[in-house]
Amino acid sequence: MLRASFVATLVCALFTGAQAIGQETCVAFEPNDASTLPVVANGEASPIFTSADDWPGVHLAAVNFAADIQRVTGVQPPLTNFTLASQNSGIPIIVGTLGKSSLIAQVVNATQLDVSAIDGKWEAFFARQVQNPLPGISSAYVIIGADKRGTIFALYDHSEQFGVSPWYWWADVPVIKHSELYVTSSGCSHGTPTVKYRGIFLNDEQPALQNWAAEKFTNGTTNSPLGSPFNHFFYVKLFELMHRMKANYLWPAMWSR
Repeated sequence: MLRASFVATLVCALFTGAQAIGQETCVAFEPNDASTLPVVANGEASPIFTSADDWPGVHLAAVNFAADIQRVTGVQPPLTNFTLASQNSGIPIIVGTLGKSSLIAQVVNATQLDVSAIDGKWEAFFARQVQNPLPGISSAYVIIGADKRGTIFALYDHSEQFGVSPWYWWADVPVIKHSELYVTSSGCSHGTPTVKYRGIFLNDEQPALQNWAAEKFTNGTTNSPLGSPFNHFFYVKLFELMHRMKANYLWPAMWSR
């Protein structure tokens, strides 16, 4: 039975998909030497670099981003916090938040990258190829968010273009498999969303959602301090879905008791 059958939602029209009408595509499945960079090619994945001082939520999304690449290709990319001792094979993917990640600050300083299009903007991001971003690295693909959610949304935007639906877990949507993945050198971007707050409402969570959550997250019991199976395991999955759909607001249904 589909996991999503137990969740009644009110979802804004923004949630119709990562590639809305007119949105840029920055993913390819065949190489073009002039305009693409390999993510996975010939059975090898490009490394993903983050910064230890970035937001914890960005690090969690980066872990999921690496897992998504493996879901699509069967190849697990290395994911590490970058240091000068980091081993680099291939063209790395550098991920981080403007004004938070010291790694991104270093990249912007070294490349004189113009970040004015997203600087200070709510949930905006861009991605593109840069030259000589870090010592020993001649070329890289950078994914930069203007704020924490901007970076998270950028990662999941790429994941959906790779072939991983936001609903891959909740609704068992099959992952679209590819042996190779590429990104375009020009990358893609997303400005501040037109609708500032976008979210979902959990309606009538008892008994359907509660019984299902107990089965999935508490071994069929409601043994918890609150007598509820809606624990952190449940909310990890829920917030991942929301972030994959570029949501930022949750209305949890509450009972008086």
